[in-house]
Amino acid sequence: MASSSSASILAGMHAPAALSEVEAKELLYKVAEKFNFQQEIADYLLALGIRSLSDFQNVFTSKESIDLELTAKMPETTAWTGSRMVQTARVRMAWESTFQATQAETRKSTAYDNVSEDLLPEDELFTLEQKWWKRYKFNADPERCPSDYVVTTAARQLKSRRIVAPNFLTVKTLHQQKARTKQRLQIGSAGGKSLEIVEEGAADSRARDLTFDNYFLGVELWAMAWAKAGIEPTASPPTEHEHAGSDSTEYVKVPWEVVKKWLDRAHKSAKKVPGDIRLQWLENRVEADVRIWVEEYRLQPDKTFGKIISHVYGQTANSWYYDVLDKTPDAKQRGRRRERREHSSSEHRDRRQDARRRASPEHSRGQQQQNPRRASRMRNGDKLCSAWNASETGCKEPCPKGKKHLCSILLKGNGRVCGMRNHRACNHRFEDKEPERKRSRDRGRDQRARRGQRRRN
Repeated sequence: MASSSSASILAGMHAPAALSEVEAKELLYKVAEKFNFQQEIADYLLALGIRSLSDFQNVFTSKESIDLELTAKMPETTAWTGSRMVQTARVRMAWESTFQATQAETRKSTAYDNVSEDLLPEDELFTLEQKWWKRYKFNADPERCPSDYVVTTAARQLKSRRIVAPNFLTVKTLHQQKARTKQRLQIGSAGGKSLEIVEEGAADSRARDLTFDNYFLGVELWAMAWAKAGIEPTASPPTEHEHAGSDSTEYVKVPWEVVKKWLDRAHKSAKKVPGDIRLQWLENRVEADVRIWVEEYRLQPDKTFGKIISHVYGQTANSWYYDVLDKTPDAKQRGRRRERREHSSSEHRDRRQDARRRASPEHSRGQQQQNPRRASRMRNGDKLCSAWNASETGCKEPCPKGKKHLCSILLKGNGRVCGMRNHRACNHRFEDKEPERKRSRDRGRDQRARRGQRRRN
């Protein structure tokens, strides 16, 4: 009985990992380089039998003893860099840093191990997996399946109706939950260089790089977690047996086919977007949809989360549409600037044309011009309809574009726009009004002269 108890105690003890002499020498040299003490000290530690960082930690009882038990016992021929006191202080810094790094790693490992205590009971997780298989007849690959912790979080959020969108780059897969990776632990922070201890069995808690594929993987994992947690039947499912034309949200709280439909649209639409803005485009739309889901699910307790997703899917359809002919925001801004320049240049062109018309030679009365000048607007700024002036059927009444239906011909001499409503530019009569008025005055003057001559006679 005593031997059995001793065996169990012995099984719970962790023996220190010992390195080979070559590996230990490389490790101690790196410690010496990082904390800037002499390699002769590392060689002396190696000669004492130090083969691991655990040995280095436990060979000294305190940092004060390092002087008496290490540097003071080194050969008298040792050429100290600076002084023995300085070298001793640097070894003490290295010794203390190993304890600080070990404590930090212990806290990190404990935090990870405590996660399992917050998981749903094993039988509940198993039941969810069985219901998933029974309904959908497939199990996702572990590298594209959410971890049990993610499913647990999703289940509790659905139950409390308080959905919290995570950082999608940190959502872990089932493979990451089961696999243990080598965790690199940095010792200390002195000297600008880092020494890392590689320990087995530490969980990889790092976030994925911010790329389109990694972000979409996180969205897919969290969406599947909602579907797994929402595999339960609705409170009052229809009595009719579910068939191909049924609304699955009436039978299941969060149907996978509804979530998958949203995922497929997101991925397909995002692939049409140029690569330089694809990730940002996807992030904006995912966050917008999730924001609506969260709000509606919180305020509408009579609806399941699946119904919310299905309803919002149709509401936000236009925001997910991207035409390959659409311009990027920068190109659109350039296009607007180009339109403003063209509009400004057209105004300057009209002014130049008006000046040329005023300086052009006058035509004789009734003579048709070969290329009559036309204006684009009146002097008060009213725009003239070019289609209405071009032909008898050129534009409808009233003008759909809000322009004026007035003759746009520029008159000779004064350069003014005709502006008459009773005819168009295409049938304008080109008569020289100024010479006509001058001839009328001449005829009146001649007539008065002849009448005066008759009276005198």
